Amino acid sequence: MKLHKSLGDLSRRKISYQLPGLSFREFLVINKLLDSKAYSLEEILRSHIDIAVDISSKIKPMPLMRNYLKNGYYPFQREAPEHYQDRIRSIITVVLESDIPAISEITFETISKIKRLLVPGVF
Repeated sequence: MKLHKSLGDLSRRKISYQLPGLSFREFLVINKLLDSKAYSLEEILRSHIDIAVDISSKIKPMPLMRNYLKNGYYPFQREAPEHYQDRIRSIITVVLESDIPAISEITFETISKIKRLLVPGVF
């Protein structure tokens, strides 16, 4: 973050990229729950009923969607599914307690309030 804000020589040398989380389809494919191609918007608009019937004949999407929403957005969920929530909590803690204070002035009290806002009762 400091490099991104910097006007010096190093800021021109960095390469930034966004790593998006898994889509629901990617989650299903990676976990070998469904082998499905990605559909274009045009294909979905033209053939949404056929696509839905085909997918529904292979899986029950709603229970899998609940699992995806709880445990599936980040690819590391495959490493240790039983520790997924702990890993997310750990990442949030590092960002709030180390990364953000390193680049801005933030009080411990503010960090505590942010944690309580994110997931009441967890932090």
